[in-house]
Amino acid sequence: MNNLITDRARADVSKAESLNGKSWQDMSAVEQVDFMDLKGAYDYTDLNRVENAVENIMDYFNNLQDTLNAYLSSYGVAPDAFWGVPYNYPIDLSVKTNWTRLDLPVASAMSRYLNNVEVITDIFPIDRALPASMENLTYRGANEIERALEREYNTASLWEEEKKRHARNTAMAFLYSGDTYCGGYYI
Repeated sequence: MNNLITDRARADVSKAESLNGKSWQDMSAVEQVDFMDLKGAYDYTDLNRVENAVENIMDYFNNLQDTLNAYLSSYGVAPDAFWGVPYNYPIDLSVKTNWTRLDLPVASAMSRYLNNVEVITDIFPIDRALPASMENLTYRGANEIERALEREYNTASLWEEEKKRHARNTAMAFLYSGDTYCGGYYI
């Protein structure tokens, strides 16, 4: 999740527009380097980054119940509905993580792409304002797609840590024979 881009600005778009009007030969060495890593343009690298994030979050969600069950077992805490993930799994989304410069982002692929982001970021409740479509995507919409994925993952991670904290507290509350003392007598 560390490589998501959530800070695109109007200046990034202006730089992309400026460089887009130049041929490679007319660009300075600095401009050529800038051109290879434009935040103000949306290309196959952005598609791959988002699709990889969706796939990673989907895998995380699909493995979260097993992770929690193993954690409970390590503390001797019995499984219970309280420890269950708050969504139906497995989550099965079709992702494409090998976009190239030559791939055309057709409407059906972009609809699937944005739908995947909506599905994944709808699992844990987060604030989000995803674009209605990928058509005429703005830098703000691009930021929101990646920001929503980041928020979803962070929210799920906090939920997981909270459940693990409850498991540790539950294990510490276990009473064993001879552990309690009342009125001068062990119970």
